[in-house]
This record gives sequence, structure tokens and C-alpha cells, in this order.
Amino acid sequence: MTSDTANSLARYTTPPPRRMGVQALITRDLAIGMVTRPYLGEERWSLPGGHAPANTPPSLALGHALDTRLGAQAIIGRLLAVDYVPQGTYPEGTVFVYHVELPPGVEPAVTNTGGYGEWRWIARDEIGNFAEGHAYKRIQATLRAYRTGGTADLSYGGPEPTTCSCDLSPRPADGAGGAATQSAVSRPSAPHHKRPLGGPQDRTSHQH
Repeated sequence: MTSDTANSLARYTTPPPRRMGVQALITRDLAIGMVTRPYLGEERWSLPGGHAPANTPPSLALGHALDTRLGAQAIIGRLLAVDYVPQGTYPEGTVFVYHVELPPGVEPAVTNTGGYGEWRWIARDEIGNFAEGHAYKRIQATLRAYRTGGTADLSYGGPEPTTCSCDLSPRPADGAGGAATQSAVSRPSAPHHKRPLGGPQDRTSHQH
């Protein structure tokens, strides 16, 4: 086994740690549901959700999070956004945001075991008074995807970058005589596509 093959196998069998988060866009008239998370050390408002445990599809993980944290057996709808979060305080990860509907008569309420501090309906024109930074950008991109029928492809709340600073070394299948490692590759921004309901989910970036 060559060193290139061994390295490729190691990356496949022991990939770097990555987090998978899930969030819900819950709408009612001209408001959306938002929560605070005191366990993050400060009162920051964001969309409700949680993390997806190993071997759990994101949509199922979101349903479980809403049930245990807000006491709401919600209806998980279509995927609205996929947001890449670079490494910071925690390992890098990806957040999947879904549109969620509540059954008639259901009003979410923070449970004793959910970890949320407060739940509130926030008018859409007041979101900027509660959410900030990448959380605010993610919400706005998700709302646009909800209105247009698309799916937002994001990086830390904003449009996916047009450059990639990463290891693009050729794999063994590309041949030992392949090009040298590239540190950055430019690519055009993804075009905007709309998909029919029930069709394949095209991930498209949205400009702010």
C-alpha cells in the first residue's frame, strides 16, 4: 500500500470531528418562533433546534429536539438551508434548517429538561432586535428560501464563499503524477434554481 493510499484510507475511516446541528423555522402569521440558550453563557436569540446524534437523520433529530425542549410534536417540512460553520470554540459543523408546522392548538413552551431559557414569537420586522451576527444572517437567508421555494447554501450564515482554502491534493486514483496541492480554487457562484415540490432538493446560494 502506497503512502497516498494509506493517507486516503485514514481520512475515510477516521475523519475529523464534525458537528451536525438542526434548527426549525416555525412561522405564525408575520412572526417566527425563537429561543434563548443560557447554556451558551449569554442570552442570544436564535431558531429552536439542537444537535443530531450519531446515526440519526437531521429531520428526526429536529423532531426529537422540539418534542423534548418545547413539548411540541411538530410536523417537519422541507429543507430550507444548509449552513457550514467553521471551527471556532467548537469543531466545524453543518446546520440543517427545516420549515416546521405546528398542529392546530399546539403552543410551544420551554420544558424543564430542554436547556432553553425562553420561547417567544418574534415579529419578522423585529428579528434584528433579538438575533445578531451569523444567527441573524442565517434566519434572513432561511426566510428568503421559505418565500422563494429554494434551499439556501450558506457558510456561517452568509452565501457560500467562492474560494476554497483547503487541501485539494489528487487522490491515488488521479495518478501519482497529478498536479501539486492547490491552496485555493476559485469557482463561480452557484446559480439560483427553483425546484418543484416533491422534486430533488437543489441547494442554491442567496445573495444578501
